[in-house]
Amino acid sequence: MALARPSRGSISVLGALRRDVDLHGLLSACCDRMDNCERHVRALLPEPGRRQRILTTASSIARTDGRPLSGLLLGVKDIIAVSGFETRCGSMLPPTSHKLPEEAEVVRRLKVAGMIIAGKTVTTEFAHMDPGPTANPWNLAHTPGGSSSGSAAAVATEEVHVAIGTQTIGSVNRPAAFCGVCAYKPTFGRVPTDGVLIVSPSADTVGFFTPDAEIMSHVAAVAVDNWNSSVEMGGLPTLGVPEGAYLQSFTQDSLAAYEEALRDLTKVGVNIKRVSGVLEDIDAVAERHCAMTDSESLHALTEQWTNHASLFRAKTASMLVAASRIPQDKADAGREGRAKLRSQLGETMDKAGIDLWVTPGSLQGTAPMGLESTGQPGAQLPWTHA
Repeated sequence: MALARPSRGSISVLGALRRDVDLHGLLSACCDRMDNCERHVRALLPEPGRRQRILTTASSIARTDGRPLSGLLLGVKDIIAVSGFETRCGSMLPPTSHKLPEEAEVVRRLKVAGMIIAGKTVTTEFAHMDPGPTANPWNLAHTPGGSSSGSAAAVATEEVHVAIGTQTIGSVNRPAAFCGVCAYKPTFGRVPTDGVLIVSPSADTVGFFTPDAEIMSHVAAVAVDNWNSSVEMGGLPTLGVPEGAYLQSFTQDSLAAYEEALRDLTKVGVNIKRVSGVLEDIDAVAERHCAMTDSESLHALTEQWTNHASLFRAKTASMLVAASRIPQDKADAGREGRAKLRSQLGETMDKAGIDLWVTPGSLQGTAPMGLESTGQPGAQLPWTHA
């Protein structure tokens, strides 16, 4: 059973942005999608009276409302505070244990721009590895990816127009790849994290899901600090293929889809350059990043772990126990390695004459079968680390 319909989602959202569609009808259709999809996909946390709340909020929005995202529905990952909603972080812990402010700054910005909260989206526990109940809307027997599972799935099913996620390793880009939607993980620090449960202050970044890149540009203009929509490339960019140990870690299925995408880009005039010797130390980079993020997660969750250890699920608990044994100098090396890797990649780009790196979206190719795991995040790890 396939419940995703991303191609139609772009049309309806663009119509709303141009004020070409009836807002009540647009939002009623989204609520119908929730009624039809949620019992299968489970992208949103349950909320009694959701349809009435959404339509009542929409009734106060005038057709002449000039706000840039007026009337669009927003899903918010359940580690991000929203006024009027509990934040449970995908866990069994009491919501009061997380001590977040009433509302995250990124949510406030999008609400000021006219967006209506559709609800909280399912996350893995504390944005780590223990998955929630969300299924992949293209095939319910497969994972949607994580940790921003519900955010990606809710956009793919057209239950929401935009969703917010977070990324510590690959938690925005991977679920977007598995669910067939557009994702944007901004440069670290470009989106405020006030009101977000941050488990790794050195890596965690707020990101976004939309049906396509055009809609994403409208969201970024509101949510991302110092966004400049007037920047022009002066032509198509030159994309770099990072050949070496990093790409050798991908499955053949993933690489086959990647090469097909590169051929399609070449057909429309994009210049592709293959750059050898990139990320040859990928195993060391991965070890540094995980030591850094796991150590920081233990520090971030110390109070919850001390007071409610028995309520943590197995994978999160195992990570926190292992993190307690990580030497401080190893965690520090992870933080120091970020700037070094960023500099190395930048120098390689300048030397090779490329504008952007282009990589596969998943180590494993298509979304793995089963809901017990959200898949491997290694495709995004070095780029998040840098």
